[in-house]
Amino acid sequence: MLKMLNNKYCCEKHKNKAFDDFLKEHDTFPYIEKVSSGKCNYCDDDASFVLKITKQMGPSELLDL
Repeated sequence: MLKMLNNKYCCEKHKNKAFDDFLKEHDTFPYIEKVSSGKCNYCDDDASFVLKITKQMGPSELLDL
């Protein structure tokens, strides 16, 4: 699976570490999304969340612009 440079995937047990690391690396709060695929950046468990630098907007959100 291709991981974006700014994205951080994490499992439930590493979400606090991932959040802290993201803040240190990017100096901003991440957008957090639930995921059903991917691996945690800190262990080999399945990822539960992805932390992103930008929000990926869906079709309904684009209409509000």
